[in-house]
Amino acid sequence: MGHDKLKKWKKGSLTIEAVYLLPFLFLCIFVLLVLLLCLHDRCTLTAAAAELAGKGEQQKYRAAERLENELYLGGVEAAKERLILMQPEEIEASVGKNQVWMYFEMSTPMLGGIRMQAEEQAARRNPCGEIRRFRKGKEAAGV
Repeated sequence: MGHDKLKKWKKGSLTIEAVYLLPFLFLCIFVLLVLLLCLHDRCTLTAAAAELAGKGEQQKYRAAERLENELYLGGVEAAKERLILMQPEEIEASVGKNQVWMYFEMSTPMLGGIRMQAEEQAARRNPCGEIRRFRKGKEAAGV
């Protein structure tokens, strides 16, 4: 008799453990999914920032204000098209004499309001100046 009760108790214990364990597992899976989507959005916007900074770097001879506006609009478009979970809060584009800088700040209301930033920069180089400087260095070395 005692053996049968033990067998019955063991059968029932798995159900009880599952009842306690399943909500915890669902919560863990949900949190992991939200974090993966946040990471996806951050990686996507980092790639978009690098792409836009490189695009701005290639356009050496355009006016800085016009290029900043174009990069800002490209950043807004990239944020609208590519983000899954995060909401863009701040998008900045800055064009200097020798550098292009893109900055994204985003957040999500889930999990206590996760906030992330993505930032990239690219140097604006003058290819003719680079070649001249290389040739001067080559001549100075006597090669």
